[in-house]
Amino acid sequence: FDPKFNIVSPGADMNIYFPHTEKDKRLTKFHPEIEDLLFSDVENKEHIGVLKDRTKPIIFSMARLDRVKNLTGLVELYGKNARLRELANLVVVGGDRRKESKDLEEQAEMKKMYDLIETYKLNGQFRWISSQMNRVRNGELYRFIADTKGVFVQPAFYEAFGLTVVEAMTCGLPTFATCHGGPAEIIIHGKSGFHIDPYHGDQVAELLVNFYEKCKVDPSHWVAISEGGLKRILERS
Repeated sequence: FDPKFNIVSPGADMNIYFPHTEKDKRLTKFHPEIEDLLFSDVENKEHIGVLKDRTKPIIFSMARLDRVKNLTGLVELYGKNARLRELANLVVVGGDRRKESKDLEEQAEMKKMYDLIETYKLNGQFRWISSQMNRVRNGELYRFIADTKGVFVQPAFYEAFGLTVVEAMTCGLPTFATCHGGPAEIIIHGKSGFHIDPYHGDQVAELLVNFYEKCKVDPSHWVAISEGGLKRILERS
């Protein structure tokens, strides 16, 4: 690393982002709103797509709707893998469908997202939620996803640091994050999360399938990766 470009990495506010297992601290007042956000049958400018089987764990991602963040890449790899779609639902938070974007890149990614929903007939297994700005509620959203035995996926083509990775791991979500950039240093593959290569979507899908197949046989595997991620964050704080 060139010292000219080294920065102090940001961390997650532990008052907002804390493990889902800390029941006495959970912000249950947000649960009705989060239930509606994830599972309501209503499709509008805040959320599109319905999750028909809410007993499935949720694969979750949250980022800007920029090409480099590769949210559409995650949706595509999910759409292509029938077994992954059987094992888990997919929820992404990104972009703002409540207003017309003036950003040409975001417009292109929005169009691609709509096309993917249609191409792979994702409605029933996929929900696309517009960007959420309430940080406190977002902390509880991570934990709510963890309650489903879900995971967090950060599929960016490159990520300088990866604050959402830290937030998700702090909340106890097993995390799959890009091997290109900062998250590769945060995560120890197979112990505190998993490295993924966004340029090889089929391999990412198979890694997720293998994880959930293993969790079906041995539920403690989910717990081990969840606890390993939190331990890694605390070691680095």
